[in-house]
Amino acid sequence: MRKGRCFIATLVYGDEREVSVLRVFRDRVLRPSIFGRGVILGYYRAAPVVCRMLVGHPWLTRLMRALLRPVVWMATKLDRWWAGR
Repeated sequence: MRKGRCFIATLVYGDEREVSVLRVFRDRVLRPSIFGRGVILGYYRAAPVVCRMLVGHPWLTRLMRALLRPVVWMATKLDRWWAGR
């Protein structure tokens, strides 16, 4: 599977730290497993549709940012744990 962009996170956060956190999580935690690659594939299929819905709707973008906040927090914690194993 080729490396891709975090479409939704990039749209919501721009070039902020959160995007890097999610990319590292994808590459270190999800990509090595079959299940993780399935999650990535599902994300890449759904992300363009979600991004089209978000564009031009600032309140939806803010909502998505709020929904992603716990995901970014969890990815940060899991990456620290993963690096220390």
